Amino acid sequence: MSKGIDKQIELMETSGRDKKASISRDMALALEGQVTNLEESKSNVKKTLKAVDGYTNKLDLVKEQLKEFVVDTLGSNMETIQGIINSNMDKLTVRDNAFEAMVTALKEQVAKLKRELANL
Repeated sequence: MSKGIDKQIELMETSGRDKKASISRDMALALEGQVTNLEESKSNVKKTLKAVDGYTNKLDLVKEQLKEFVVDTLGSNMETIQGIINSNMDKLTVRDNAFEAMVTALKEQVAKLKRELANL
């Protein structure tokens, strides 16, 4: 009877060790799977970073081109606006000179009329 109990205990111990070994193998396999997933994710992240870096470089180039375009456009518009301002200044100078001439002529007429009135 003791031999039978000893065999049962031995079988239980053996099956317990087998279960532990099986659980350890399962855990090791699960960990390997997770490591593989992490490595794949790392690879995907690296690819994404390369793509983002490429787009960043392209955006920097477009930004620089846009900046040059704006500067050129504003520069050409400034020349046009400066020409208009200069033209208006010339016209205003002519009008100012004409107005001053009229004021001077009116002052002379007023002075002449005052002399004529004083002589009466």
